[in-house]
Amino acid sequence: MGKEIEVIVPTPKGMQKKKGHIVNVKSSKENWSEYELENGATLRLKQVVVQVVLLDEKDDSGKPVYQISANPIIVVE
Repeated sequence: MGKEIEVIVPTPKGMQKKKGHIVNVKSSKENWSEYELENGATLRLKQVVVQVVLLDEKDDSGKPVYQISANPIIVVE
């Protein structure tokens, strides 16, 4: 498990600090989504994951909870 970290996550009670551990990305495949616009332009976009944190809690069904930080990449051609 990676470094322990505290992150701020949205909850039904508002934004809250939660503890977790950084999980490093082992491999990735980032495909583009492409949209042809009616004016002839092509919009291409994808999300690039910056950080993955496994929180020190489970959801209501007992599954692990992850907090993902990602940056959008947008290209118009």
